[in-house]
Amino acid sequence: MKALATQPYITLREYMAMARIPVYIASRTLVKLVLANVLEIIPQESEDKFITKAHHLYS
Repeated sequence: MKALATQPYITLREYMAMARIPVYIASRTLVKLVLANVLEIIPQESEDKFITKAHHLYS
């Protein structure tokens, strides 16, 4: 959430590197935040982007 306060979106790879966690845990965490309606996923061909719901509403 701190990373999303300073940038508009985060990818799975960026989150993994920042949190220093394996891909499975990073992916599971981001998906749980999407299901909890905290994040929104924007599908991309190369890599999905995750943005906060609040950021999306105000932009």
